[in-house]
Amino acid sequence: MKSVGETMAIGRTFKESLQKAIRSLEIGRFSLGQALPEDLKDKNNFLRGKLSKPNSLRIFYIAAAMQNGMSIDELYQLTKIDPWFLHQLKEIVDAEDELKKSTPSVELLRAAKKMGFADRALASFGK
Repeated sequence: MKSVGETMAIGRTFKESLQKAIRSLEIGRFSLGQALPEDLKDKNNFLRGKLSKPNSLRIFYIAAAMQNGMSIDELYQLTKIDPWFLHQLKEIVDAEDELKKSTPSVELLRAAKKMGFADRALASFGK
C-alpha cells in the first residue's frame, strides 16, 4: 500500500481541522494555496490532469482549480469527492482570497482564525 500522508487534527469545525492537518503534514505548507507554473498555456487542462487521479497534492490542486474558476460540479465530476467537502474547501479558498486582497479587518482576522488559518499563513498573505 502506498501512503499519501495521514494526519490527525482536532478543531471545532471541519475547516479548522483540515487546515491544522495540512500544517501537520510537515511539507512546509501553511495554507491551501498552490502556485501553478507560470509558463502554463492551458491551466484548465493541466489541473484536470492533476485532479483526475488521486495523489498527495490533489487537495492543493483542487484549491488552485477553484481559484481559477472551476465549478464545484466540474470538480465533483473529476474527483468524485463529495460536494459537501468541496463546498468546505471553497469557503477556505474564498476566505484566503479575501485575506489577500487588502489589509483585513479585525472581524475578518477573527473569522480566519476560527477557520484554522495559521498565523504564518496570515502573515504571508500581506506580502
